[in-house]
This record gives sequence, C-alpha cells and structure tokens, in this order.
Amino acid sequence: MSLFIPEAFIGSIKGTIAISASWLVINSYLSSKNKETGPVHLFILILWFMLLFIAGTFIEFDAFYKDQIRRVSAYMFGLLLITAIFSSGWSLKREFRLFYIFLIMLLYGPDVMSLSFFLKDLSAMRQNFTGAYIAGITGFLSGLSLLFFEKKIRSGLSPYLSLTGLFFSLSAIKLLLGGTGGYAELSLIPAVQRGLMKFFHDLVHQLFVFFMVPDHPLLKTTVWNFIGLIFGEAFTMIATLCILVIPPLVIVLRLLKRPEEVPEGLKGAERRKYIHEFMLLNRKRAFPIFLFALMVSFFWFFKAESGPGLYIPQPVPVVEEEGFVIIKLKEPGRELGDGNIHKFILRKDEKTYRFFIFKRPDGKFSVCLDACEICPPEGYGQARQHLICIYCNTPIPFNTVGEPGGCNPIPVGYIMTEKEIKIEVEEILKKWRLVHSGVSRE
Repeated sequence: MSLFIPEAFIGSIKGTIAISASWLVINSYLSSKNKETGPVHLFILILWFMLLFIAGTFIEFDAFYKDQIRRVSAYMFGLLLITAIFSSGWSLKREFRLFYIFLIMLLYGPDVMSLSFFLKDLSAMRQNFTGAYIAGITGFLSGLSLLFFEKKIRSGLSPYLSLTGLFFSLSAIKLLLGGTGGYAELSLIPAVQRGLMKFFHDLVHQLFVFFMVPDHPLLKTTVWNFIGLIFGEAFTMIATLCILVIPPLVIVLRLLKRPEEVPEGLKGAERRKYIHEFMLLNRKRAFPIFLFALMVSFFWFFKAESGPGLYIPQPVPVVEEEGFVIIKLKEPGRELGDGNIHKFILRKDEKTYRFFIFKRPDGKFSVCLDACEICPPEGYGQARQHLICIYCNTPIPFNTVGEPGGCNPIPVGYIMTEKEIKIEVEEILKKWRLVHSGVSRE
C-alpha cells in the first residue's frame, strides 16, 4: 500500500498556495500604506482553517450541503469580482488589517472544507488513510514555503497595487486556484463557466417567454433557430467571457488617460514631470487589472482540470408528480438527445438524490444515478469519448452507460414516450441505497 497519494498532494498544495498567495498580495498592498500584518494574524488564519478542516473531516455532511459549500466558493469569487469592479476610485482613509484577514477567511473557508471532504473520501475509496493524509500534509507544508519569499515578493508587488488592483489580484488567485471539485476541477473556471452560462441561458429564455416571441405563427421556425444559436455553447462561452473581461478593460483604459486636472502653479518642466509621474503610477496600477483580464481570456477556453476537459453540468431541480419525475425530451435551452449528460436533483424527506439522463451513441437513452456502488457519490463528468468518475478518474465508455456493476453509474428504470421520460420516485430511492455499497443487486 502506497504511503503517498499524488491526488491528495496536488489538492492540498493547490489550496495552500492560493491562501499563501492571497496573504502575500494583501501584505504587499498594506506595506505601501505602512500597514503590515504580523505573525499573530497569520496564526489566527492558520488556526481558523485548521478548525474548518477538522470539522469537515469528522462531521458527516449530506451531499446537498457539500454541494452548497462548494457553491459558496464560486459565489465568493463573484462578490470579490463585483467589489473589484466598483472599487475603482475608492480611497480609504484607514486600512484595517483585520478586515483583510477576515476576507481571506471568507474566501477560502469553503475551499478548505471541500479539501477535507476530498481527502476523507479519497482515503475511503483507496482504503489508505495514511497515504492520503501524509500526502495532504506534505502539500500543505510545501504550499506554506511560499511565505519564505514574503519580503522579496512584497517589495516587488507594492508599487503595482492600488485597492482596485488588490481586489483584481485576489480575484485572479481565487479563479485559477480556488477549485473545489477535487482532482477533477483544480480551478474555479469550470464552476464559474457553468454558473454564468446557466444565468445567461435563463435570462435569454425568460426574455423570450416574456415577450412570447416564439409563439408568433410566422416567426416560429426562424426564431427557434435563432434561440438555438444563442443557446449554443460557443456563443454563451464568448458572451459570459465578455462579462468577466470587459469591465476590467474599461477600468484599465480609464487609468491610462492623462490627468484631467493638474495643480495650479505647475508650468514647463514641473508640469511635464507631474504628468509623467501620474501616468507612470497609473500604468503600474493598471497592470494587475490588465493581467486579470489577460489570464481569464487565456484560460477560459483551456479549463484548468486534470485529465481531459470535463463537462459537468449543474443539476436541475425536479419535483415529484404523483409518484413520478417527468422530464420533457425537448424544451427551450435543453434537449435530452443532444449527446450530453443532463443532471437533475430531487429533494425528498430532507434528502437529495442526483441522477442524469444521457443518450448514448447507439441511440439508446440511459437514466442513471449520478453515483456508483463503489466511490463516494460525487458524480460523473463527460469527456469526449467517455464519462469519467470524478474521484477515481475511471473512464466509462458511452455505450456501457446504463449497464450495472463496477464504477458504472447505477442504472434506473424509466418509461419513455414521444415527448417525455417518466421515472418512478420509488425506483430512485431504492437504487440510491446501492450507492457506495459495493454490492450489485441487478
């Protein structure tokens, strides 16, 4: 049995580097204001994350609450980015060090708890508690080594960080290193993409429904084709990228302008020197904001995930109707037969049950739980040629989806008509008992 599990090391060092980098960026900004955090603040921060890690390790959380904790991480990025955009022009009279410590606690609290879930599930799946946690501790200590370069990093970054630059720098760190999907999603980019794309889909869908455009008898075919174009992945990827990139670029352009007012009394060389120093300072402050836009643009189409790029859709809530879950084959923004997995979540008796519908290349629909009999119930992602179990990275060929056993998703019986798929709720509840059982009852 191995005493070192690489996946645990990578997840741990990635999270620790994100926290350490955020600490260094904040200290660099505060040093330019003659304010610095000290060892006591660092000790408080480490103690807080240790308590969260212990809570996530020893307290059993339902899959629903785990999912909510992971979502909070993406929401924190959104709040941070909004703050960065609207902080342009802010000037704080006093800098409170504890505010920035509290900010790091909020930003990475969900990440630390998600890491604890990941290590606990990984150790159970591999039946190797020692190897998982030795690798996790090694990753933690390796990530902390970044703090030994604090003085050099702080002196190099300080001239470039305004308050806006600070928030954009933290946003970039959070986006690129804040993934909470275990080894399958090392960055937040896939989660942010799914969230923004779902928001964009819902917004466009509601607008079309509100104006009842597709119901016009003459425009029906044309408009539905147009809707299909808007709901296409390429269009929505570019549209959601613009939401992230355009605001910081506007701020950069504003910073690169000449000063609108020059102090009275400055003439000749003194006036030119003032303008030069003003623009030089603003160019430095524009750099981290421009770097954020550049990094997002570069990585947006190259998802920072392990292995092949995974498509992991957000589960859509469904409700019980007379003992069945009824899902239409085709509706605006979603077509079950498009070759992608479509995930759904059912809440019943204060518990959550996830399942997905997938049309195989042979034309057969498969309805399966988003879990197998062996691994922790964290679900599947879709690569080009197969589904992938998120935790153990086992590939599931498309044409075997719906077959029981091993790491295959647990199949669920269904009734199919020309317009919909009906799934008996009792069938879902019965099959969920197989999750993590390791014993097939098919």
